[in-house]
Formats: sequence, structure tokens, C-alpha cells
Amino acid sequence: MRVHVIMHGRHQNSKRWLRHWSAWQTKAGYRLSIDYTQFAGHAAALASEAINQPVDILVAAGGDGTLNECVNGYLKANGKIPMTFMAMGTGNDYLKTLQQSGQWKEVHDLIVRGKTQWMDVGQMDFRGLDGSMQNRYFINVMDVGLGGEVVQKIAHSKRRLGPFLTYQKAVISSLIEYKRTVVNCELDNVHFESETLMLVVANAKWFGSGLGIAPLASLNDGVLEVIHIGNITLLDYLIQLPKVRQCRVLKHKSIHYYTSKCIAISTPGLPIDCDGEFIGFTPLNCQVLYSRLKVLVH
Repeated sequence: MRVHVIMHGRHQNSKRWLRHWSAWQTKAGYRLSIDYTQFAGHAAALASEAINQPVDILVAAGGDGTLNECVNGYLKANGKIPMTFMAMGTGNDYLKTLQQSGQWKEVHDLIVRGKTQWMDVGQMDFRGLDGSMQNRYFINVMDVGLGGEVVQKIAHSKRRLGPFLTYQKAVISSLIEYKRTVVNCELDNVHFESETLMLVVANAKWFGSGLGIAPLASLNDGVLEVIHIGNITLLDYLIQLPKVRQCRVLKHKSIHYYTSKCIAISTPGLPIDCDGEFIGFTPLNCQVLYSRLKVLVH
């Protein structure tokens, strides 16, 4: 059995990682190989290449952005082999929904056990940063509005406060600065045109380095959770934050929950956050792809 790892390049010469890698190779009992990413988008290309090689299991190692890239490469190459995920980044929210730690020893145990489950993914068409229409998959959470502003701020921050506090600092400054927009949104059975701070489309429960934004989300139910956050204030956010961290349903007149297989946002120019990365702008069309990703599970 061949297990191939795609690792974010920043860890290539990390002494801590190299010790783990040596220990993993010693324990494995199967063939291990690894590629390190060298630039943005490289993980997707490496995943596509791996799918077309004699690889039995693909391991995506990094944060949510690296995982997203690997899944995009996997799906575009029509991957059918099992995938698993190693937590090596500042945010590892998808693993929280899987109820996995993402440590190499756990990854090894999942590989040995070999139990798999098919998971849903989201697919969307949107306007990319270069103005062209693009297509992309997401495994965790996509959102428009405030979230896109937040991830842009985080991308230019030094993250000295750690992932959670860095995210909260960006949220608070964005809440003060961001102008609410009337958003036109079409779901399966609901249409609304309403003032919006953030519109979240969730395949999984967590985002933002530990915020349980979608308590009702499931990775294999064939629908996406849609959370419409209207004109809430900074004080509202601070009051609701403890409940979000506990992944609880929020009760507020400006927060509404829906489920839908398809989502269309026709309002142009809203920034898009996809699995923690700023990728472009609305308008967008989004749909769930049922049972499309084969994942190792406990």
C-alpha cells in the first residue's frame, strides 16, 4: 500500500516535523512518500498528479487552505481513493467536524484501520480576483460579506496573538468598518433580499479557528446549511460569541438558518471567503455534491 503526503512547504525543514516524519516512517509498515508545496495552488496540482499515480491513500497536511487545495486537485482529477488530513496549520476547522485531532499517530491508525465514508462537498461558480468566472470546491465553509473582509485582514497580519485571537481582532475591526449590503439570495425554497452582514454556506460545523457557526451541519446529508446574519452590531457579536464557540444555535432576530442544495447570490462585488481564503467576489452560484469525497474515519 502506498500512502502519499502533500505537506505545506513551510514545514519542509522543520526539526519538529522531521522527527515526526522519521518516527512515522519507522512505524508505518506501508510505503510512504511526500511532496512539499512551493507556491500558492501547488497543493492542487500535486494532488491531481498523485491521483494519476499508483497511490492508495492521499494525506493532505497543512491548514484548511492546504486541505482545500488538495481536495480541489483530487476532485478535478476525479479521485476515488481515500483521503485523510493532518493538522499542520493555524486553522484546522474541518477536522473538528470530523472529530479528529489530525496528529500523525492518529492518521497512521486511520490508515491501518481503513474505514472510509463518503462526504459531501460544495461547488461554486464565482468571479475570481482577475475578473474571470471560475469554479471551485469547498469542504468546510464558504461565506460572503464580512468573512471575505476578515480573511483579507488575516492574510496581511503577523498572527502573533495565535489563530483565535488573530481572527477575533480581524472580526472586530471589520465589524466597525464593513458596510452592510442588501443581498439578493435564492435558495431551494426561499428567496430573500435583505440587509446582510454575512451570508454563510456551511458543509461543516466550524470555521474561523474554532467558531461553531453551523451547529446543524452534517458532512453527508446532501444539503448545505445557510446562515443569514443581518444587521447585527459589535455588541450583538460579543454577546453571541460564547454560544458560537460552543457551536450552539443562535437566537437573534437578525440571524436565520436555512438548508438548501443550491444557493445563488446575484448581488455583485461581495468578497468571498472559501475555507479561510479570499478567492474573489459575487455573483456566485453554489451547490452541494452528495457523497463526492472519500475520507478515512474512526
